[in-house]
Amino acid sequence: MGEHTAIEWSDGTWNPAWGCNKVSRGCTNCYAERLMERWGLPFTVVRETKWRGKPKQDPRLWKEPKRIFTLSMGDFFHPTCDQWRDEWWEVIRSCPQHTFLILTKRPEWIAEHLPQTCFTCGVHEWAQPIGAEPHALRGWPWPNVWLGTSVENQKYAEIRIPQLVAVPAVVHFLSCEPLLGPIDFSRRLGDWMVEFATGVRVNADAVYLGSLLRDIEWIIAGGESDPHPRPTDPAWFRSIRHQCAVAGVPFFFKQTGGNRHGTCGHPECRSTWGCGMLDGKVHHEFPRKIT
Repeated sequence: MGEHTAIEWSDGTWNPAWGCNKVSRGCTNCYAERLMERWGLPFTVVRETKWRGKPKQDPRLWKEPKRIFTLSMGDFFHPTCDQWRDEWWEVIRSCPQHTFLILTKRPEWIAEHLPQTCFTCGVHEWAQPIGAEPHALRGWPWPNVWLGTSVENQKYAEIRIPQLVAVPAVVHFLSCEPLLGPIDFSRRLGDWMVEFATGVRVNADAVYLGSLLRDIEWIIAGGESDPHPRPTDPAWFRSIRHQCAVAGVPFFFKQTGGNRHGTCGHPECRSTWGCGMLDGKVHHEFPRKIT
């Protein structure tokens, strides 16, 4: 963890806090919980880390541009993080050379906890002088933040994706890991589901929002990494790969999952849990909107 990482879809991790609380089935065998317990720390206590000014932990000290998995040991939008998040946003704003990948299982919290400052100068929107020339990158979305949510099965795809894409971002992405069932991104959403996801009451028998991939720019998929992983079906990954190809969404296959830390032995495999290849091929596609 830190300036370098073994996570294939990022170049580094930044963990200004550790800890979280479980919210869905995808959390059951949480790798962060496993690591914290190994170090004798209670996972459900969200605590700040000593990251400031440390060369391997503070992204402000990393000169080479990186894709940074932000808060890989917790959830950026966990309520406990409210007390620190403004500082974290300022760190992100001060590092335009990096791209910060914020992945959450709480997309319903994003809209109310976005920064209110100008990306270019750091001044609060409401404090801009009257008549001042507006900046080209004045407000949200910030150009160096990608927003993502975890969708482990059909249920959470239909709940979380509408919540995620309701918030503007230069890149919206999904982590289908651990994938616990097939996902059909073209499903029809009932009016109760739309109300739950958006807060807007509808009076139609059913609302078709089109493909749930309509506003998604990237999908990561993988099996579970755990001493006792829940099984996955290769057909689930193939289906997501096919849907991505049809929708023109980059597809990143991380791993089949497994209970052993180490590659499958194939020279092209880079996975650390199971195999990183699907049908004998490596799928490491990234969004075209790379800042």
